[in-house]
Amino acid sequence: MEFYKSFLILVQELYQKSEPQSTYPNMGAPRKRYLVAATVSLAFAMESFINDFGEQFFEEFDDFEMMPTYKKYLFFPKFARVNAAIIIRKTSNEYRLLRLPFRYRDMFTHHKPSYRQSTSRDETMFNELNHSCLREMYTNAIKILKLINQQFRMFEADNDWLTRYNENL
Repeated sequence: MEFYKSFLILVQELYQKSEPQSTYPNMGAPRKRYLVAATVSLAFAMESFINDFGEQFFEEFDDFEMMPTYKKYLFFPKFARVNAAIIIRKTSNEYRLLRLPFRYRDMFTHHKPSYRQSTSRDETMFNELNHSCLREMYTNAIKILKLINQQFRMFEADNDWLTRYNENL
């Protein structure tokens, strides 16, 4: 169904609603909420993409589907039925940036309320989420999707939607 396209477009729209061009230094609650929603949508886009194509290229899809999504990006290219290759390495900055949207998604969607100090890991991550952080995650995600598409020719034409998709927010 290629839901990832809709999620990527949603990321762009939410990012714009977060007023990235604002010169006001404080990111108020409404702006931050849009940024949070854009970040979670980016994780959804990445998960949708890899699941859309995992069944076509991965022999044990049921086992594959149970993996954390960011790990799917490591294993899918290595163990694909055709054109197996290493696209991303676990030690790379690209992998670190790939994991980040999922860490945010998990933090926001699986948050377990507790009495914490404001210096907790979740609080730190929340405070570090800004326009620059999202732009970096987004650009990295699109780059990885394009590399995977290039390796596996997931789309019929080289002039497909993803190939032409802008990597910048």
